[in-house]
Amino acid sequence: SVDAVILPSYGSVVGTSFSDYNQGIDSYAYAGEKYLRLGTVLCKIVGGTLAGKFAPYGSVTNLGGGTLSKAKGDMFILNRTVFEKASGSDHGPVIQEGDVFKARLVQNGTGAADTLAGPTLAEFNTAFPAILFVEV
Repeated sequence: SVDAVILPSYGSVVGTSFSDYNQGIDSYAYAGEKYLRLGTVLCKIVGGTLAGKFAPYGSVTNLGGGTLSKAKGDMFILNRTVFEKASGSDHGPVIQEGDVFKARLVQNGTGAADTLAGPTLAEFNTAFPAILFVEV
């Protein structure tokens, strides 16, 4: 279910290094294209010129002088892959609760949290207590 529609900031997103169809994002992407993958945890940017927009969990650069809020209500899970230059890419659909496939989430298990790998599983579970994992 879609809880909200957010305004992503692509400044902290690295362009792709692959081209054409990519199984990891289950979509087409071209070399250098910026996108946010389905299952990416996004945090609200507070302060600075990008205040009110969202960036991937763990982002520390290109936040327009702001910082990421990890407060309840300021974190969401992207519900579909969104490409920077695609129509509607500035309003990505997100969720905060419900049933999700754990394999589709961008989370780093027990490793260190970072922009590409997302939060650790423990951080994810703390931020989203209403998420129920579905296994296939």
